[in-house]
Amino acid sequence: TERARVIASGADWPEATLWAVAKLPPQPGDDTLAQLRSLHAELKDSEDEAAERLRVGIVAVLAREGDETSMSYLRDCFEQEPNHRSVLAMGLAQQPNSENWPLLIRALPVAEGAAAMEILNKLGQSDVIPTEPEPIRQVILKGLAFNERQRPIAVRVLNHWTEQDFSEPDQSSDELLARWQEWFRTTYPGEADPALPQAADTDTYTMAEILEYLDSEEAVAADSGRGKLVYGKAQCASCHKFGDYGEGIGPDLTSVGRRFHRKEILESTIFPSQVISDQYASHTVITLDGLSYTGLIADSGNGSVTVLQSDGKKVVVDDADVDEIVPSKTSVMPAGLLNELTLAEIADLFAYLEGKPATAVTQRPAETIKQ
Repeated sequence: TERARVIASGADWPEATLWAVAKLPPQPGDDTLAQLRSLHAELKDSEDEAAERLRVGIVAVLAREGDETSMSYLRDCFEQEPNHRSVLAMGLAQQPNSENWPLLIRALPVAEGAAAMEILNKLGQSDVIPTEPEPIRQVILKGLAFNERQRPIAVRVLNHWTEQDFSEPDQSSDELLARWQEWFRTTYPGEADPALPQAADTDTYTMAEILEYLDSEEAVAADSGRGKLVYGKAQCASCHKFGDYGEGIGPDLTSVGRRFHRKEILESTIFPSQVISDQYASHTVITLDGLSYTGLIADSGNGSVTVLQSDGKKVVVDDADVDEIVPSKTSVMPAGLLNELTLAEIADLFAYLEGKPATAVTQRPAETIKQ
């Protein structure tokens, strides 16, 4: 009874409540689990560090119990809280079944340290085996991002999934992962390269510098109103809609902040060719005259295809003049869009992308007053 009272006041006393949650016995009962889920949801928008620690503790208890209601709740949170996916994925990893498995793969690009290790450890124990190449590529990328001590766990997952083993005596982890990269390129020649993105010499900032700034005290003053102006300045509006602002050529970004982790959004902006959606994959149209045009293609419906190039220009090619159309590993989205922005402007842009677009309100016309 006392514990229930403490949990009920969790929003006011997060430190004391965390202690009570940590002392919960196994199988605390449906009522207590329901109370924990309710408190976790209540604290969603809290910026208090103690409240954040309490939420982590609640996820650990819900994952330990593993009841279907709690697992379903954690999956819902995973979808709705992209910037908390590492912690939520650690909880879901305790049951790496067919329902949780896809979410663990989605969490790999943003998970770091202990979270990434736990996810990979559970993937290596799961009976679920990928049928597409992208999960394999993500594990190779995570292995490349790991240090020497961490890399073997990524290799174990690759061995488990593919029944391949490239290990040799006295082989370094760098050499072993290079073998896996070579294998992937040979096995899946049409897929994106399993290599970490490299910053261009012309880039003004590194990804780490931008992420550090976005998490700093200075970024607290970021303004979504200014961010809308930056959205236009950075040419985002030329291809992407956000609410009713911008062009609908590329993916709609209206809910991007509610669907993707900040790190994913930034990576797709700085390194647009690292991960390309099938829906927006680029192709190269080669004509009988030997000309080539690369970009997003669409059937014009009148015996021709339209190619939207990275500079925003459209080229229309008659079907009769097309020699072949081949997939391209390069995104139509140009790189370097953030190079002309200050860090403060980038913070404003993210405040805009992570907020909700203004909704145009349709007003009824005033009725004519009868005399």
